[in-house]
Amino acid sequence: MQFTSMKEELKYLNQRYQLNQKLELIVYEKGYIKVEPDYFEPYDWFVNMNKRVDRNSLVKLMNNDGSISILRPDVTSNIIKQVIPRMGDYETLKMFYLATTFSQKPGKKIEETKQFGVEYLGNPGDSDIEIISLIMLIFESFNQQFLLEIGHQKFLDTMIKDLNLSNDQERKLKSIIYDKNYPDLLKFIDEEAMNSKYISLLSHIFELQGSLNDILKQVELYKISPNMIQAVEELKALDINLSRSNNKQMITYDLSLISKYDYYDGITFKGYLQNVPTPILSGGRYDQMTKQFGKILPATGFSLNLTDLIKEVFSS
Repeated sequence: MQFTSMKEELKYLNQRYQLNQKLELIVYEKGYIKVEPDYFEPYDWFVNMNKRVDRNSLVKLMNNDGSISILRPDVTSNIIKQVIPRMGDYETLKMFYLATTFSQKPGKKIEETKQFGVEYLGNPGDSDIEIISLIMLIFESFNQQFLLEIGHQKFLDTMIKDLNLSNDQERKLKSIIYDKNYPDLLKFIDEEAMNSKYISLLSHIFELQGSLNDILKQVELYKISPNMIQAVEELKALDINLSRSNNKQMITYDLSLISKYDYYDGITFKGYLQNVPTPILSGGRYDQMTKQFGKILPATGFSLNLTDLIKEVFSS
């Protein structure tokens, strides 16, 4: 951030400290312990796991042995890489962090983003409910009007896999869906070769949002696979649990919801504040990523953009 005076900067730092302290207290009282992520990631490992990531946005460093590392662009994968190999069988870990991520745009300086996040690993029950409830508690504690969008990555991934696309086509389609670009979606359907099984569903994918009941009525019009049915059933179970929330009216569903990173494989979510057009929070379930490190565990988490949150909390 840019400041016009030292006094203004110190005021901001004090506000950030107060916000961080409040967030830490909220999650600490729920049993989460603070962890420190590494600053560096192996370049090849990260881009192979996240094939849609803009490689030019990564801040690269050359190691003495000729290999390339990057300053962490994401905290979740960084923590999982550290933690999973050292976890015991049937162990449950509840962790949180305050960290900085790094990115770069062409011709610009390295951009630092302050993040607060939570990771819940190994819970044999439903960690999705706990994480979403924790998100709502955080927004409530700052008296912020928010909207939480919930989707399911398995629904999209199954549909896309059954379209029989090439890797390049799949990356292109996911980017179109991520950007909610309807004209490009129609162009993609018209120009690209694919299995016709789900073309009709794909062409209407952006309509599958709103209340879960409305979405279910739309989905009934299509013949979907068992994995897609399972994803819908998981959303139905989640909705029943969330129906007891005081903020149920602030929750909406979106079957076209897709995350920036490719490691999510279950329920996903994005959080918005009333006056912020871009997501201030994102997260979801990523069980399959843990498999890369020797264990398949239930794993759910989220990251919160502290810079945007500070602006909203202290301007209201």
